[in-house]
Amino acid sequence: MYFSNLTRFVGGCLVSAVLLTVGTRTEAAVGKPTALEIRGEFASVTGEKQGVLKLRGQDARQQILVTGTTASGQLQDFTRVVTYKSEPPGIVQVLTNGLVIGLADGQSTLTATGESGLTAQITVHVHESKTTQPVNFPNDVVPIFTKGGCNGGGCHGKSDGQNGFRLSLLGFEPAEDYEYLVKEARGRRLFPAAPDRSLLLLKGAALLPHGGGKRLDPDTPDYRLLVRWMSQGMPYGKTNDPTV
Repeated sequence: MYFSNLTRFVGGCLVSAVLLTVGTRTEAAVGKPTALEIRGEFASVTGEKQGVLKLRGQDARQQILVTGTTASGQLQDFTRVVTYKSEPPGIVQVLTNGLVIGLADGQSTLTATGESGLTAQITVHVHESKTTQPVNFPNDVVPIFTKGGCNGGGCHGKSDGQNGFRLSLLGFEPAEDYEYLVKEARGRRLFPAAPDRSLLLLKGAALLPHGGGKRLDPDTPDYRLLVRWMSQGMPYGKTNDPTV
């Protein structure tokens, strides 16, 4: 089984995502591999060959995909089956689902090891890990609303909105979303001088009553990106910014 790779820029940082099966699996359930391969937007490595994964900017992260080839030649997803280790430590954090997060500038070697002992490696370069990148509203902010279900048909994405706040369905009209969020209601939903006190974040994090419940955790990259966006003056973004 092979999973497609979707790449976009978030907060000026390249992010790659793949569809992954939820839950813990084993080689017995997936099929014993004869080879392992790691894939990322900048790398494809098999056996002894080594690729390079590049992360740039604060909160840069990328999803890698580990593919195993069985004796019959079938491709299987092993992303959640293998164990991960990075050397030296402190450069990147690797979650059990294969999400690689940049922590500090430098170079680290990431090794994925299967239960049978097969390994695949990839080199990760982290650059400007403390540098704030420009935020693009359509590319970076709107996907957060989609991820949280905020612009779904049962919430603010329905035709008349929800409790006076409306978003385009699934973010298909980002220019309208920008108007609704930044300029509608006299701008009361956002507070650039103190982003954490904005209604958008207070309600999203359920620090104020919110009919949709908690949609954001303050200790997450998505929350921090929204804070950066407001701190930067809530830019819409440039026409030449990278797009999906």
